[in-house]
Amino acid sequence: MIKSTFLNLPNEKRERIIREVKREFALYPVDKISINRIIQRANISRGSFYQYFDDKTDLITVVTGEFSDFLYNAISNSMKNSKGDVFQLPIDIFKSTMEFVQMGNNFSIYKNLFANIKANGEDLSDYFSCLSREKLKKLDEMINRTYKNMNEKESMALKEILLLISRGAVFDVFARGKDIKIVENALKTKIELLKRCTGEEHING
Repeated sequence: MIKSTFLNLPNEKRERIIREVKREFALYPVDKISINRIIQRANISRGSFYQYFDDKTDLITVVTGEFSDFLYNAISNSMKNSKGDVFQLPIDIFKSTMEFVQMGNNFSIYKNLFANIKANGEDLSDYFSCLSREKLKKLDEMINRTYKNMNEKESMALKEILLLISRGAVFDVFARGKDIKIVENALKTKIELLKRCTGEEHING
């Protein structure tokens, strides 16, 4: 767990550490991440490092932390702009995610993260459990309000399917190296097929 001593650091020092952690993840696969390189470039001691973090797992949280707010805003904006059309949500999440990862060195960072997921057979949620419980609850309530034509069991199943489709698209780009536009078009095809199968042109219609 990231410790309060890190969160309470002066902004300049905290941002310097975050910058060097991100640089490390951009340059090296997850299994090659070096705490020594990070502390040398960030100009902190090993003792200080362990006052801020428990282990390398905390560094993943540091790297994906910025993505938390970005993802939350992307989901909120999608639900607002589409007037609650949950079928639009996976497409907007994918587009927003691709927009985010193409900023700075983010693409290299997430490519290395996903390569590690693929190698170890881990679930995406282990890496992107970056949204707080409060945000997740708000998002869940927001999405649940759109299921006017389904019972609770059906809406839960649809959410799971949409989540799997979204994860699969992101995974295709980073773990399988597929072209972003090709993946986006394939995602839209899957969504259109799902809409026809459920008989819903607009889930909130």
